[in-house]
Amino acid sequence: MTATSNATERYPAWSADGQSICYLSDESGEYKLVVRDALGQGAPKSYVLGEAPAYYYSPAWSPDGTKISYTDNKHNLWILDLKSGQNTKVDTNPYENPMYLVTGTWSPDSKWVAYQRDLDSHLTAVFVYSLESGKASQLTDG
Repeated sequence: MTATSNATERYPAWSADGQSICYLSDESGEYKLVVRDALGQGAPKSYVLGEAPAYYYSPAWSPDGTKISYTDNKHNLWILDLKSGQNTKVDTNPYENPMYLVTGTWSPDSKWVAYQRDLDSHLTAVFVYSLESGKASQLTDG
């Protein structure tokens, strides 16, 4: 960001290897995820996110550095594949809950994302999403 830019940049996150940083930026007019070298060398790479317009939160790198999970103000949990630029919607919290966002936590092998969300009963449960199968499974009852 330059001194004359009016961009808002927020939610920085380090890659597991410490070589890259990602953050959210509205420099283009819509929020995008930006990935850049941790030392600021080279040009940053920008990625289109989810279902714009939206407000995005909490980017989190997969341990292998190939994907980033994030959430939006529509209560969706997303995974961005950095190689293809494809966004995959993992799940949506069915109810407005100002107490938390649906944020994911990566498994050490980068094959799963764990998260909590409301059930139809308004109770919460823990889910896991398999990147291999593209399916979510409920682990706990409400």
